[in-house]
Amino acid sequence: NFVGAVEVRYHVLVVDSALAHVLPSLIRNLKLHSPQVVVRDTLNITESLLVDGDLLTITPEGQLNMLSLNIIWSDAMPRLQSLTNEGSIKAFNSVYFAGARRNPYYDTEFNEPYINFVNRGSIASEGTLIWANYFENSGGINSGVGPLAVRSLAGNLKGGSLTAPAADLSLNSTSLSVSNYLITTGRKLILNVSDRLTDGGILASNHWSVGDGVDLLVKPATGDLLGTWLTNTALANVEVLNSWAGQDRGPVNAGYSNNAALGWLVLDGGLNSQFTFNTQSGSNALYVDYLELKNFATNYDEALHVSPGMVIYFANSNIPAEKLDNRQGGRIRWVSSYAGAHSSTNMLYFNGQTYTFNVALVTSYQLDSDGDGVVNARDPYPIDIGEYFRLNIALLTNSPPTTAVLSWNAYANTLNHLEFRLPTLLSAWQDVTNFVQGPVPGPVSVRVPVAADAARLYRVRVDPAP
Repeated sequence: NFVGAVEVRYHVLVVDSALAHVLPSLIRNLKLHSPQVVVRDTLNITESLLVDGDLLTITPEGQLNMLSLNIIWSDAMPRLQSLTNEGSIKAFNSVYFAGARRNPYYDTEFNEPYINFVNRGSIASEGTLIWANYFENSGGINSGVGPLAVRSLAGNLKGGSLTAPAADLSLNSTSLSVSNYLITTGRKLILNVSDRLTDGGILASNHWSVGDGVDLLVKPATGDLLGTWLTNTALANVEVLNSWAGQDRGPVNAGYSNNAALGWLVLDGGLNSQFTFNTQSGSNALYVDYLELKNFATNYDEALHVSPGMVIYFANSNIPAEKLDNRQGGRIRWVSSYAGAHSSTNMLYFNGQTYTFNVALVTSYQLDSDGDGVVNARDPYPIDIGEYFRLNIALLTNSPPTTAVLSWNAYANTLNHLEFRLPTLLSAWQDVTNFVQGPVPGPVSVRVPVAADAARLYRVRVDPAP
């Protein structure tokens, strides 16, 4: 502090402590004109934005940050047809990802979907509406305080997330595939999928969480959600309304095939809360592999209300199945014949073969399924194999006891499915029964009904044992 012989003293008064040695670059107005626009840099737009192009790609290192509430996405992208985001998009208002066609770029005013919407990065806004023929999301989309709605012809959700912390989240599609996916909404989850809704099976590892119920508006023509874990939460003193458009096929295995069946349903209730399940079309059902009741929901006679015309079918539960079965006037039913990923166990029988049974059935301390005087839980062979298959078939078809015998040679260590369908082009294959052949191959015979009202086609499908 000395300049020659002169001592220099500095006195500093800090009047604004929000000082930073690095500041991001800001762009006041940005206009880009090109058929294809690629963003590889961080663009912080403070006033106005125009991207006049058909294709927009944001690379993994790119960011598009719209810092003004005056920037409206659909106005800023007047010609956009396809969006691919591998980086980051941020907006302080709601965003409508679709083509809002206006003058002077088009002769008439109309709205249309994007051809492609692909997100492999992150999108954050205060409300998100997406309309695209093809919708793909393996990244994260967070809609802040606003709703999140997706409308598409084909949707592919894999390894990403959709989040609407304070509003509804809706998925509307002709075909939707969802696997290894997180869905979180503070309000209601709405599913409207007409043709195909699938998670790919029991290894899908979907985890969905809703704060105000779930609605399946229509039953998809094909597909199930047996690899999906859905947590439905009700706050204290709150009634949560749900509806599900699955087809009521009775307490049979066929209810879990191409019927929007759910793998795991958690009902977590606060004090004096209630979960109400309503029908969509007057007669519907929700088929669940595992039904878990938590906190106040364990008071199922108070916390659950299944409306007339609606039935909840379950194969396993944290509540003893016999206690839940036939509650709510028969509108909660146990499907003791179904053995799914969350409701099955394998048992080695005296004939050297391993069979797969419903775990709640064979561990019951109240039921004696084979009538030998020993309850299932204490019986090493609790199920009469022939009787078990016969009862499953009778439940599935509701047919008279006229039967035929189907026989085939089962390979060792294989999972055998016996399936049937009606002889029409649109009829889907349905399970009659399935079992695991043990280490010894050999002939297998199953009795099937001979229907008086309609012919049935049967087939055997063989897979490697799980």
